[in-house]
Amino acid sequence: MKKIIIVISAMLSFLFIKSMNKSIPENEDDLFKDNKGEEKQLNLNTAGAETLMSIPGIGPDLSYKIEDYKKNHGNLNDLNELLNVKGIGEKKLEEIKPYLKIE
Repeated sequence: MKKIIIVISAMLSFLFIKSMNKSIPENEDDLFKDNKGEEKQLNLNTAGAETLMSIPGIGPDLSYKIEDYKKNHGNLNDLNELLNVKGIGEKKLEEIKPYLKIE
């Protein structure tokens, strides 16, 4: 009985992982292109922590700090306001700016 449960668990895990991979482009740059191949940017004011983690240079810790900042200060009017988030300096801001916009 234990073997059957283990096999079923493994199969379900495999199917789940396989279904998740279908939604992830093979090339990281494709995350930021629309269906016509044109560059796109994430709206910082509507993107949640999970979405922000898809940006190169933003990991879980920083994405949640950005989300907390937005909760405490409201929508941002300028990307330079990210300099107020602990962990984002001039260098990091320049690294992530091409992937973000404010709307």
